[in-house]
Amino acid sequence: MSLNIVKAIHLLGVAMMMMSLGGLALHSMNGGTKENNASRKLAASIHGTGLLLVLGAGLHMIGGYAHLNHGLLGAKLLIWLVLGGAVALAQRGAGPARLIWFVGPLLVAVAAILGGALRDAGTTAPEAPPAEAKAAQG
Repeated sequence: MSLNIVKAIHLLGVAMMMMSLGGLALHSMNGGTKENNASRKLAASIHGTGLLLVLGAGLHMIGGYAHLNHGLLGAKLLIWLVLGGAVALAQRGAGPARLIWFVGPLLVAVAAILGGALRDAGTTAPEAPPAEAKAAQG
């Protein structure tokens, strides 16, 4: 599959995830509760679908990298988990919803920066040993 298509699927998942998260948070900030939110199930299903698209396309993009920085990958997966759990936090009242409203986009920005660093780290192979060391080994 073309890298551009995979990136578009990845970004579609981010948009779905953040749109539903923002809608749930805004509902809570305006005094709404989980019980009186008629679109809660729709928002949660769009959020979950977005999470799956982000994970699937993200893993597809890094699948070709032989040399991977596992710390960067772990940080991106941690952000994915936090944003996945944020859907429950967004429905717990105005305070947590306001936190998600501001921290959510910052986490997406950090994940984008880490994604660029992961891509750059994955495309550079480690240095080959000098020719003398190869000759001495074999």
